[in-house]
Order: sequence, then C-alpha cells, then structure tokens
Amino acid sequence: MRIYLLRHGHTIAGLHQNAVLGVPDPPLDEFGIQQAESLGQRLQHYEIDAVYSSDLKRAAETAQIICRYTHHDILYSPQLREINMGDIPVQGWKAFPDYYLEWQKHEADLPYPQGEAGADVQKRVWPLLEEIVKKHSRDVAVVTHGGVIMILLSACIGSGLEKRFRFAPPAYCSISALSYDPNDSMWRVEQFNDTAHLSLITAYL
Repeated sequence: MRIYLLRHGHTIAGLHQNAVLGVPDPPLDEFGIQQAESLGQRLQHYEIDAVYSSDLKRAAETAQIICRYTHHDILYSPQLREINMGDIPVQGWKAFPDYYLEWQKHEADLPYPQGEAGADVQKRVWPLLEEIVKKHSRDVAVVTHGGVIMILLSACIGSGLEKRFRFAPPAYCSISALSYDPNDSMWRVEQFNDTAHLSLITAYL
C-alpha cells in the first residue's frame, strides 16, 4: 500500500502564533485554497481508503477541501504537526547566532531551542504510519507539513535526519509517497514533490 504525504497549501503572511499550542498556526490564503482544490480534484481519482491530517489550521483546511472531492471523514492527529521550532519563530535566528552557525552546517540533527529535533518528529509520527498500514488495506492520504515529509523520507531511506535538508522543500500541495510491502516489511520512497496538478495555477508569489 501507499501512504501519500501531502503538504498543506500556501498560507497567509505573518507569524499567527497559537498561544495554546505555542507554535505558528496560520490559515490558508486564497492561493493555498486554489492549490488544495486542485489537489482534491486529482485525488478524487485515487483509490484512497482514508484521509489523516495534522490538526494545525493550514493542514486541517487543506484536508477539508480535499475531502469535498474524496468524500472521506478526516482523522486528525497532533502526531502529524510540523516540527516544533521552539523559540526560533518568535525570537528569530538573530537571537541564537552560535546555534545558527552550527545549524547551517547540517552536520547533526540539532534540536531547535526549546523545540524538537528531527528524531523527536520521527518518534511521534512513525508509530502512526505503522498503525495506518495495520488498519488499512488500501492507500491512505496524510496531510502534513514540509519538515515532517523531509524527515519521513530521510528515515525511510535510512539516512541521518540531518541529511533531510538535502531534499528540496516539498512544494505546497505537492504529493510525495511512501510504499509499504508487508511481504518484506520494507518501506520505500515511491514519489517525491509531484506538482503536476498545480500546473494550471498561476502563482502570485
């Protein structure tokens, strides 16, 4: 079976910090809504058994638009949230000059100040993927975030999670996919950053 890893659509500008969760939580902008519509139109032709989503606004709104086309209920999970960058979004990189110099090298999977490392994300997300393949017999769509997708792809191929930055950041509303073969219990990267469905949308960026 396949797990389609879908990045959320483009979001409105600004931090939009969620005071309860302590993380940025912006909604989609008009362009992001168009992207999600195109993604939904494509996915309606896929044989998908379920749709899971991060519970952050940008992912949840993307999933809601997709499901207008696929007619699934959405299974929300905080396990699918973006990597928590801790103090970086609020204070900025300039507040952590020594950390930033080390982080730029991407030689180690450094935790963000008061936030997560890639290994923390893998630890919370991977059990959900294992649960999904046990529960579903057909393909499943997962609406999540760029950092999460890069971490999962790196984990799948067995590279150090600091190597995730060698992947180009997944485009908004792109499709990546992992496949799982129960015969050999092997995870494989099957697809990365497919944006064919977005070719007719003119970005204002």
